[in-house]
Amino acid sequence: MSDAHDQPGGADDDFAKPDSATSKDDTQSKSGGDDPGNDNDVMTDDDLPSGGWILNGSGESALRSPAGRSAIGRGLAWFSVDVRWDHGEPDLPLSDGVITLRLPVVEDTTAIIGYATRPGDLDGGWLPLRPPVSDTTVRWVVEDWLAGWAGRRSHNGPALVVSPAATPEMVGTIGFGPGDPGVVEMIYGVAPRWRGRGVARRAARLSADWLVGLPGVDQVELRIGQQHLESQRAAGGAGFVLVDKVREVVEATGQAYTDLRFVYLPRA
Repeated sequence: MSDAHDQPGGADDDFAKPDSATSKDDTQSKSGGDDPGNDNDVMTDDDLPSGGWILNGSGESALRSPAGRSAIGRGLAWFSVDVRWDHGEPDLPLSDGVITLRLPVVEDTTAIIGYATRPGDLDGGWLPLRPPVSDTTVRWVVEDWLAGWAGRRSHNGPALVVSPAATPEMVGTIGFGPGDPGVVEMIYGVAPRWRGRGVARRAARLSADWLVGLPGVDQVELRIGQQHLESQRAAGGAGFVLVDKVREVVEATGQAYTDLRFVYLPRA
């Protein structure tokens, strides 16, 4: 999940302050219509993400039909159904002193619902949600991430929450899924008000440094659309290098996509 606005060399000195120029009104009513904390919500098929949430570096998003790994294409993607993770959880915290990566917690549902209620705060598809968003769906997303960490069937795979080092506030997410044998594909995204300050770059480097030390992980990669220059620069700033192009076809639609494949080079 790439963040088109999060470029290397972001204004890290201003990291602790969201961009007031793009801040949204916290009093906006919640889309979806469910009352917070309603334990009687029932999950329906309509509540579930379908086919993996596809995100591209221009900040646009779209859904593709389920096609397993072939759903990962243009830009970066939330992984499609039946992701299974067998590498366990990281030793936390993962932090560089500016951002911290942590496991999702139930309390994150409040933050996600807040983003869903403010117009524009889901822009770029940085969360695997599409309006209108119900409380039931939000709870399911967090539970699905945690199921991924537990090695159970997960629609989107495991994810870490990105927070400022000084607070637990959710400002981004970074997810993981299996690629070819020995390969982990990584996805990331940042909330609109926190873009432009190097968040994705830092999160990608922290995560990749953790992943390359795991048994059975030989390579960490990102796949980014050819036209998404900002995403490519963010990948480069995180220590990823362009190695080749990958052409994939989504079986359900017949659409073909050619992406750039970036591979992480650990620092010496």
